[in-house]
Amino acid sequence: MLTKRRESILKIIIGEYISTVAPVGSEAIVLKYGLGTSPATVRNEMAALEEEGFIKRPHPSAGGIPSDKGYRYYVESILSTAKLSTAEQQTIRHQFHQIEGSLEEWTHLAASIMTEGVRNVAIATFPKSPRARIKRLELIFLHEYLALLILILQQAQVRRQVIPLKVAHTQNTLTFAANALNDSFDGLTLPGIKLKEAGLTPLEQQVVDVTKRLMQEQERQAFEEPYVDGLRYLLVQPEFASKEVAQRLMELLEGGEFFSGIIPGVLASGGLRVIIGEENQDEALRHCSLVLGSYGVPGVISGVIGILGPTRLAYGRAIANVEYISTLLGQMTMEFQKAPEESVN
Repeated sequence: MLTKRRESILKIIIGEYISTVAPVGSEAIVLKYGLGTSPATVRNEMAALEEEGFIKRPHPSAGGIPSDKGYRYYVESILSTAKLSTAEQQTIRHQFHQIEGSLEEWTHLAASIMTEGVRNVAIATFPKSPRARIKRLELIFLHEYLALLILILQQAQVRRQVIPLKVAHTQNTLTFAANALNDSFDGLTLPGIKLKEAGLTPLEQQVVDVTKRLMQEQERQAFEEPYVDGLRYLLVQPEFASKEVAQRLMELLEGGEFFSGIIPGVLASGGLRVIIGEENQDEALRHCSLVLGSYGVPGVISGVIGILGPTRLAYGRAIANVEYISTLLGQMTMEFQKAPEESVN
């Protein structure tokens, strides 16, 4: 546990470094913040902070910059107090109420609000249910031996598959089969479908086999592909000035490696998670920090939103935005679950 003076000096160094990206010296601290002490005393306290691993120096005569340990101490000290103002909360709530009740639009808006509020990359995943559940299916005639299956799952998730038919069919026979299957399988998960397969016609059985495969694929997908906003803010940060560093980070974000390694854990644990610098497993993220939060209805449908930036991240703003917007999205998702679902074309 740090003394109050050392904690104050550490927070000043973190705040100044976040703003200026420059090492912070003892004289600058005294001139700007006073603290009722001399530069020599501040230097001694900074030496103690360095010895304990909370700050580091680019070279012996330079000022101090925060270490990952310093950032972690800072984050733990503000987790319970980092909040958006009432006015900011009202503005965000108003923005969400200005758009139609679409989960996809809500996730995109969440990312947009966060990236503008923190000036770094924001991510948001469409909420997903752990179990695929049929809402409706449609069969569209393409050719007498070819049909398009449109499978509409709960939460408005849509899968499409072209089916080569074993015998010739018309749109009328396809529609009749789709209606029969909808009557039998509406609202069912895979185990429920398997219990009701007896007595199907050959066409119906073929459609059900494809439907089960599509539902299995949906369930194997641990989360929906995230929506990413704000790369323009990340790439102008000095930490990513190197072409190689920026390129590797872009490859991670675009290729899905980063998301597949982190998001399932956030979904499983719930709540807010802050990952700082060296705590990231991938080398390309060692200069980055993440603030991630899950939202939705536990055990029913859930997604993840978050902020990605340099370790020199405005943690208070990031935590406040992620915490409030994830809570708001959770409330709206719960209301969406209760409301009658609209058809999807």
